[in-house]
Amino acid sequence: MTPLYAPDVFIKDKVEALAQQLGLELPHQEQWDFIQSAESLDLQAAPGSGKTSLIGLKLALLSQGWTSPTRGICVLSHTNTAKDEITNRLTASPPHRRDAACCSTRTSSARSRPSRTPSWPCQPCGPGVLKSRP
Repeated sequence: MTPLYAPDVFIKDKVEALAQQLGLELPHQEQWDFIQSAESLDLQAAPGSGKTSLIGLKLALLSQGWTSPTRGICVLSHTNTAKDEITNRLTASPPHRRDAACCSTRTSSARSRPSRTPSWPCQPCGPGVLKSRP
């Protein structure tokens, strides 16, 4: 199976450089564990602790090293605020594959009836476009 992203996406130097560029600090080992994990994880912390910023950083790193031409990442948020912050983090990061991720709110995705295309489960934003939905 072809990897979805380059193997050096989460090396410490790249993570620290992008975090600094985006104005983020990663003082806790749990943050590094989340960033460097290739598995699906739940991220739980208190309000205002930086969960959305951390997710935005991870998505920016992934989109820089994304290699799959047919698969992508769908980000569904409960709030427009989180969606906007993630979209802004991706936009502010250095050049990356714009078709690697799309971001939408949970309710707008449910209304848009995504198609059942197996290679791109995040149909509301569509391949080749990173946009936010109202």
